[in-house]
Amino acid sequence: MGAAQFTGTRLRPGLPRGGYTRRPAGGKNFLELLEQHYKEQAAVEFYAAQLHVTPQYLNIACKKETGLTAGHCIRSRIVLEAKRMLTLTAQDVKEIAYELGFSDASYFSRFFRRYGGMPPLTFRRQAQKVP
Repeated sequence: MGAAQFTGTRLRPGLPRGGYTRRPAGGKNFLELLEQHYKEQAAVEFYAAQLHVTPQYLNIACKKETGLTAGHCIRSRIVLEAKRMLTLTAQDVKEIAYELGFSDASYFSRFFRRYGGMPPLTFRRQAQKVP
């Protein structure tokens, strides 16, 4: 039995298609790894290597289970954490960018605008208006 074969499923709440993720024979699943490393690692290749599968296989498996590519899951997790930090902390955008693994605050702002739908400061202002 190779490391890339899957040996079972476990319930994972919050996933759109049935709620199951598969776990490699001896290790963690992709979403568990993502929760541990999203601040340091944004490359699909890193997660694929940790799971002993190819990036293409990880994308296929992730898309089958969640309806999203692995890259989309990674970007969504980063944006979710950025929104949480913008809403709940008084940190500058530059500090948030650095904490999330971005070395350039302007790149983080472009990333957030593209995947979060608006610039970070606009999001923060709107979040503060909501009662």
